[in-house]
Amino acid sequence: MKTFLLTFLLMAPSAHADVLFLDLNNSPHEVAAAREAAKKSNRELIVLPPVRPEDHREIEKLKGQHKAIEKDYNKKCKKMDAPGCQELSKKYQEAYNAKRKKTDSLKFEPKMLEDFLADRESKNKSVTSVVVSGHDGTGSFSGEFGHIGDQQLAEIFGKFPQSKDAIRALHLWGCYTTSPGS
Repeated sequence: MKTFLLTFLLMAPSAHADVLFLDLNNSPHEVAAAREAAKKSNRELIVLPPVRPEDHREIEKLKGQHKAIEKDYNKKCKKMDAPGCQELSKKYQEAYNAKRKKTDSLKFEPKMLEDFLADRESKNKSVTSVVVSGHDGTGSFSGEFGHIGDQQLAEIFGKFPQSKDAIRALHLWGCYTTSPGS
């Protein structure tokens, strides 16, 4: 993926171009690769939602705790009435809720995109490349950080003609993006 990303960003038009990355999938490795590629081609990478590295680390820590409890539960609780299972079940739910609370606090909302585009147009700036990273499901991208549909994306960009007209590349990074019927 990293090689592909470097290739497409380096082949983009050579004029100043900013890249907008909608990270719906919570993919810090994809964001890092995109940032590296943008830097090599003298472009700015803007990521929505704007998640800090420490947020990613906290989410990974919470995922690890959740996964460890789940593993322990699956090992010890083949029968629900086994000793300690109710307590493990409670810890499992608490760990899940903590992870969910953190990811929910960082959710992408379509309003973020509208506000971003409005701000860019007010400064007479735009983006030339858009990357949407998430699970693709027949016209909708989603992941830990939210979702957006293709129609919704088109409607939002339609409100901002300067931004819409400046786009030279749209990259849809989804599980089934290239599958017929998606």
